Amino acid sequence: MLLQDLFGAAMQADKKARLRSLKDLDSAAITLAEACHFLLDPRLPDSELRTAVFTRIPPNMLAQALGDVGALTRPPDDVFYKELVARYRSGLWIDSPEAGAADIGRLFHAG
Repeated sequence: MLLQDLFGAAMQADKKARLRSLKDLDSAAITLAEACHFLLDPRLPDSELRTAVFTRIPPNMLAQALGDVGALTRPPDDVFYKELVARYRSGLWIDSPEAGAADIGRLFHAG
């Protein structure tokens, strides 16, 4: 039951963290989408592309958006493992007197 609680708590913490990051992710995605509109505009000559993008979106803002997307996104198969590892490393998984070596072994073999 301990591992089930651990995974459940990790999943819940992951959901909360993802919801908190959605505003920042949306903002970054909008900035990058705006830059992509310039890239895809066939009327804009390649020689004017950087100037057009940087006139509308300063380079530091574009770099920040790119960094935010990189930090806030994850592969589709990486569900809640960051929260699970964080809870394990902090010792939050030991929340009952029944926690023992067998539970530790199952934790490592579960993922």
